[in-house]
Amino acid sequence: MIYLKRYNFKIVEIPVIMNERLEGKSSINFAKSIYYMIKVTLAIIIDYFRKQQLNS
Repeated sequence: MIYLKRYNFKIVEIPVIMNERLEGKSSINFAKSIYYMIKVTLAIIIDYFRKQQLNS
C-alpha cells in the first residue's frame, strides 16, 4: 500500500461483514501480534528513509 500511495494510486476502504468464529482457535496469539506490529512499523520506517534517499 505504501508503494501504491507513493505512485498516486487511489486507496479506498471497503467495509466487509465478518462473522464470529464457530469452531477452532485462532493461530494469532499475543506474541505474534506484537511481532507483526514491530515488523510493519520497521517496514514503514525503512520505506520512509529509502524515499528520503531517493529524493536527495
